[in-house]
Amino acid sequence: MKSTCYLELILYLVCNNINLKALIMTLDGQDSIMLMYLLSFINIINQENIFIVHFNHQWRKDSKINVNYCCFYSQFIIEDEDLARKWRYKALLNLANNINYNKIYTAHTINDRLETLIYNLCKGTGLDGYISSIAPLSFNKQKINIIRPLFNFYRIEIYWLCRKLYIPLWTDNTNCSYNKSRNKIRNELFPYLRNFINPKLDVEMAKFLSIICYETEYLQLKACFFFKLLLNHKRMAIEKVMFTLLHPSLKRRIIQLLLLKLGVKSFDLSLIDYISSQSNTMNKTLKINDNICFFIGLNWIYVIRNKKPDNITIIM
Repeated sequence: MKSTCYLELILYLVCNNINLKALIMTLDGQDSIMLMYLLSFINIINQENIFIVHFNHQWRKDSKINVNYCCFYSQFIIEDEDLARKWRYKALLNLANNINYNKIYTAHTINDRLETLIYNLCKGTGLDGYISSIAPLSFNKQKINIIRPLFNFYRIEIYWLCRKLYIPLWTDNTNCSYNKSRNKIRNELFPYLRNFINPKLDVEMAKFLSIICYETEYLQLKACFFFKLLLNHKRMAIEKVMFTLLHPSLKRRIIQLLLLKLGVKSFDLSLIDYISSQSNTMNKTLKINDNICFFIGLNWIYVIRNKKPDNITIIM
């Protein structure tokens, strides 16, 4: 690792984050400690209003002595990793909205990106799930940016920097617990792949991830363009003829955007694929949930709210 990385981080933070209020989400690892250390200098240079938020999941018996003050303390042990993540971001968004902060800093590294990719693929959410996990968030129409200054650095580089700057570290033994899926990926899967498949696994996967992110983002932008083009707000319908001519990937994303616009936040990919496959039919009604149906007409795919037609194809 080059010794100039510390200056690069400082310059990045100074040049891109001037005079903006910011929250720092911290846990107990070395990455969070390094992020706080770096931003302490930014606070001096730019006079930013920096608010440090620490989360205690109660995963360790000694977790209370990590900090003198804990802003968010879970009332019960959250074992599920996805629920813990939702709890953290929900609390951060509420806090940012209440105190009018528009930026949240996290200490995610390249290794976290790779682990998230494998974790999402194993869950079946795919690359779209990964992209959504790193996208900007919004709360009550207020755009809140997620800033990840360490996103292009490896965990070993952060450890080197902590040693170089004599920053004391707290060993988080929950990283060794195999009750967490991410720990299995980090401590079992990746070392195996490095030893028997490719010693430069992290570098090659980071390159692959960068390419995939750009291509996925391009597809999403295309889907947004066609969604605005095909959607008739007065009829609340999608123009059918052009929709059927699109690539299946774009059709799937347009349906996703339509469901999100209708307030359907949780849906199965098989549901979206089924709707896309039925777009060439006529006079067919597809039930999405108890309040929303799609009616496939001659030239339009209509959204029907609070209707209960007799002939409904219920998608299981």
